[in-house]
Amino acid sequence: MAVAFDPARALPRRAALNGRREIRSAASPPPGRHRLFFALMPDEALREAMARIAADLEATQPGAGRRIRPERYHMTLRFLGGFDSLAAGLLDTFRAAAGTLPLEPFTFHLDRAGSFRNRSIPWWLGCADVPPPLAALQGALERSLGASMLPLAPAPAFVPHVTVVRDARRPLPSLAIGPLEWNATELVLVHSDAAAGHAYARLGSWVLKPGME
Repeated sequence: MAVAFDPARALPRRAALNGRREIRSAASPPPGRHRLFFALMPDEALREAMARIAADLEATQPGAGRRIRPERYHMTLRFLGGFDSLAAGLLDTFRAAAGTLPLEPFTFHLDRAGSFRNRSIPWWLGCADVPPPLAALQGALERSLGASMLPLAPAPAFVPHVTVVRDARRPLPSLAIGPLEWNATELVLVHSDAAAGHAYARLGSWVLKPGME
């Protein structure tokens, strides 16, 4: 069930702007100030467990960079893009797309640490194999967004992960961890404000409940 949008938790927006003109490709640098994405958020116990593993990786693996604060841990299901402003119609469309999903809770495990070989060399905690219920939720979200007819940039292949280190000096070899149990109970639409240190705000959340299909 979608929660009502709380204007106190978002920045002012020009409601008259057309949402379609606001969309930029996620691959087009530089992105707009307002970055939006759908994500799963870990609970506090899981955050603490991930932080302990991140600290251990930093202590035992060469080339660690800037450790991410645990309160920023999340698993992105779909990056939506960077926008110059938060047009009301755009947000409504994203919320409507999430509101059509069959939101059943599920459990999966983080059992692998690794890194991406991009410019910032992020280290992450993730899954050796994509859990079927996680793949099903991400796929349903992708289809729902596609049906909205918004011209979003094509999504890359889904690699479930939580970034715990950025700007590493070298890649992290693939390592077994945990496993850490993740009880997925909520889908969140997140706003990252590039002009405010990428502060996060929730623009909507949908509780995953049994029997929602």
